[in-house]
Amino acid sequence: KRSINRASASKMAKLAFVAVALLLCAMTILCHGKQYCRRGRKRLQFGELRYLKHPCEAWYCKNGTMRITRCPPVKKHNCVHRYSGKFPLCCRTYWLC
Repeated sequence: KRSINRASASKMAKLAFVAVALLLCAMTILCHGKQYCRRGRKRLQFGELRYLKHPCEAWYCKNGTMRITRCPPVKKHNCVHRYSGKFPLCCRTYWLC
């Protein structure tokens, strides 16, 4: 009876070890699976924040998803112009006719 229990305990220990190893692998893939984001030909690393000039946007990469922040809408008028520079400076406008 003892030899059967030892064999059974050995199998259980091996199964537990395999289960823990698989769990760790799955957690690693989930946590580090998406280490970058793509938008067109641009690529950002996980956690990277990039301020752009054209288009006037901010891009943030989080968990493989690109989050984009744009300027608030501005009424179109010939006398309204945008400042140059990267986001958020390029969101600002001035009046010049």
